Amino acid sequence: MSLSDYIKRDLEEAAARPSLEEIDARVAARGSSALRTSTVLAALHDVRDD
Repeated sequence: MSLSDYIKRDLEEAAARPSLEEIDARVAARGSSALRTSTVLAALHDVRDD
């Protein structure tokens, strides 16, 4: 694969990903969650055996 092919593929992949603004709009549209931060952190600690 040539360097130009690699760069082209990389740019195409980057362009296909949503922007931070698009991600922020999706999150805002979902509304708030019933999950508490402490519950999520406790689950992560359990999985990681911390």
